[in-house]
Amino acid sequence: MKKKLSLFRLGLLGVFFILALLGFFLFSTYKGVVDEKAEVGEVVIWGTLDQGIVELVLLEARERHNNISKVVYVQINRNTYQTDVLEAIASGQSPDLIIVSNESLYGNLNKIYKISSEQYPIRSFIDTYVDAFSIFYEDDGIWAIPFVIDPMVMYYNKDIFATNSIAEPPKFWDEFDGLSQKMTIVDDKDNIKRATIAFGEVININNFKGILSTLFMQLGNKIIYRKNGEYITDKNFEQGNRPAQAINFYLSFSNQINPMYSWNRSLPSSKEFFLSGKLATYFGFSSEIKDLRLKNPNLNFDVAEIPNVKGSSKKTVFANVWGFAIPKASGNIDGAFTVAQILSSKETQSILSKKLYLPPVRRDLLNVISSGDIYMDIFFKEAIFAKTFMDPDGYGTSYIFKSMVERINGGKSPEGSITTSFSEIDILLGN
Repeated sequence: MKKKLSLFRLGLLGVFFILALLGFFLFSTYKGVVDEKAEVGEVVIWGTLDQGIVELVLLEARERHNNISKVVYVQINRNTYQTDVLEAIASGQSPDLIIVSNESLYGNLNKIYKISSEQYPIRSFIDTYVDAFSIFYEDDGIWAIPFVIDPMVMYYNKDIFATNSIAEPPKFWDEFDGLSQKMTIVDDKDNIKRATIAFGEVININNFKGILSTLFMQLGNKIIYRKNGEYITDKNFEQGNRPAQAINFYLSFSNQINPMYSWNRSLPSSKEFFLSGKLATYFGFSSEIKDLRLKNPNLNFDVAEIPNVKGSSKKTVFANVWGFAIPKASGNIDGAFTVAQILSSKETQSILSKKLYLPPVRRDLLNVISSGDIYMDIFFKEAIFAKTFMDPDGYGTSYIFKSMVERINGGKSPEGSITTSFSEIDILLGN
């Protein structure tokens, strides 16, 4: 009996020993939490974000993390960034971190080290960052660590609204029907002297791709999504997925026989018209507020949330996002991973948000009101609702969206034009 009991105890001790080893292994390989004392070494970061701002953020981060003293940021020209990264990797001079966006991540997937779900649990990623960064991960790992988000907002001219006895900006798209008829001024030669909304064209409308993306997503279309391990366009135009309705609404404001007529291609750019005080609403990104203030300090404008579809229970707005990806060719993958997490930490994100005047990427920072800043309060809300998509080629898809609108203006059906455009995007995706 004692011998049997002894064997049982030995077996039990063996199980505990194996579990202890397994626990130690998992703990030692899990990197979801930054070890602030771990030596990082030299880490070179490449990106297109402003050198001065990133260096200030690094300077303040070093006060809390003395192990990132050898981290260097290099600002690269936006127009040559992708080529420069490719050449650096090919020549054996790869940076350790590259800043990728929703428009550049797809083209770099085969060059990026995927952080496994064992190193950084997907659940932790989802709980930490807003939904717009869902393109940064797949079921088995993470492509990039979030850094910056820039959601779309609606800027509006307070004087034009007040002159027409309108107290609040529109909360729903259908309100623009009455607003346009009330605020748009057209002279006897059909020249638009004051516009309500810059919709309907593409050649003179800033951010038309972001506007159309917002409308598509609000009406249930994901534009691009992942299915069975591949990225494809959302061509399932069933009920609840109505991109044609979005296009028809967008185009109605450039139709001269439509009561909502408010825009045409003879006008200056929408941003220029807004800055001149002749456009009631301008749809731009949060990051544009500094430029608007600088170019016309006397413009009496405010910021509001992007309108939504009336009756919809889901609020969505398009955003551009950026994050840190680790090239496979990096000579310091562990150090790069630690630096990426430090720069997306709660403390660093709080500083970066103030420097860039943009909302932070973290849920725990967006849960608090932005210290009463009248603009940041709106930026915070939009960041929470924001979505984006895995864009295979920013310039290519912009051209495709432009062609889509022009084909419809030329007489092609909205459904046919959208199908053609999405098929063209599939080609960019390699499908």
